[in-house]
Amino acid sequence: PFLATGRALIDVEMGELMLRTDGEQIMFNVFEAMKRHDEEEPQCHRVDVIEEVMEDVFVEETPSPPLERVLVNSIDELEEE
Repeated sequence: PFLATGRALIDVEMGELMLRTDGEQIMFNVFEAMKRHDEEEPQCHRVDVIEEVMEDVFVEETPSPPLERVLVNSIDELEEE
């Protein structure tokens, strides 16, 4: 997904975007960013890491169903034998 909003807060009226992860947060003021765009040479800003990190955290923190856990552990034990 473009923006996993589970840890993002968007205040449309104030023009603020807050991203939170791993106990840290960063606030972006969209209105200020738009003003600076007119003054400077055009730039492209991207955040490539967020989706990858969110996927890793989701996999780590999402419990698997009990049946799936038993089947996976059984397969691992059979492969070890």
